[in-house]
Amino acid sequence: MDADLRLVGLLERDGTIRPDDGSLSSAVEEHVTLPAALARMARRRQRSVLVVDRAGVFVGLFDDLDALRALRDLSRST
Repeated sequence: MDADLRLVGLLERDGTIRPDDGSLSSAVEEHVTLPAALARMARRRQRSVLVVDRAGVFVGLFDDLDALRALRDLSRST
């Protein structure tokens, strides 16, 4: 991330940094629905994704455990 918290690259598993050559495609925008985010994660075999706003500014991290908790809480409220 740069000084303005914009995503500029991704840290790869081998410790190298991949510049922003589409790294925003690995993130989800904060307005994306839970099912859409999970579907994207499943297609890419990701357990977590960065969450960005429409300008590409980092706002958080979403992981599969967050999704499970949200689904559990949803089922408890019905």
